[in-house]
Amino acid sequence: MGMPPVFDQDAWRTRIIVGDTVGVACPPGWFIKSYEIFRERLIDPKYPCYFGSNAEKSSDLYYSFLEPARSSHLAQSLTKFVEVSASLPGRKNNLAVFVRPEDEPVTHEDRRQQTWDILQDLHERDSDPWSHAAPPDPEDHMWEFCFAGTLFFVVALSSTHVLRKSRNMGPGLILIFQPRDVFVNPETGEKIGQAARNIIRDRLRHWDDIDVHPDLGEFSDPRKNEWKQYYLSDDMTQEKRQCPFRARLKQRAASNDA
Repeated sequence: MGMPPVFDQDAWRTRIIVGDTVGVACPPGWFIKSYEIFRERLIDPKYPCYFGSNAEKSSDLYYSFLEPARSSHLAQSLTKFVEVSASLPGRKNNLAVFVRPEDEPVTHEDRRQQTWDILQDLHERDSDPWSHAAPPDPEDHMWEFCFAGTLFFVVALSSTHVLRKSRNMGPGLILIFQPRDVFVNPETGEKIGQAARNIIRDRLRHWDDIDVHPDLGEFSDPRKNEWKQYYLSDDMTQEKRQCPFRARLKQRAASNDA
């Protein structure tokens, strides 16, 4: 076996996407610090999601950052990520979006709302007709967040996760956008199997200070909803509320009818 590649302190910056730009030589200091903490935790040999660890080690992970005053660029950044991914068939590309940490303490519920506000804003800025033709109801077990004609599983990582340490990857909020095809073997067309999920769950039990969340499941399982898996509670409470994404769409429709 050969020696693992030496980490290049600057190479990761070539995979930062901001708007139409790929590669940012001088990102803001808060983002650099957040990324360094994120990387250190992600590449730990015992970190539960070895798919995420491998994406970072294999340079398949792209990054973006979000500051409140510059939130409008995220839709453009995600569109660019979709273009870049399409040009690299067979790669397991993901996009990690780092949201600037707040100056004041926030609650776990605050971060949940922030997560859905960001996803809703992206949806409203998305002009791709296929995205809006995808299953619109999050209660449909085939629903997944869709942007620029691409289905994404979204993983929200928040510093407010205390017991569920696998979802605490540094200060602030981090959203991982995983295209649905990263869960499919490009050679066989088969989905990641139950054996791989079992391994990850076993690793979660050793990493976290709490058991595996009951809302977690497999895409297309009629007993599970994808949206409930995006932002997990920090206890074993299952999500019983209406999906914020659908609720906001209904509110918008109601206001249009008024």
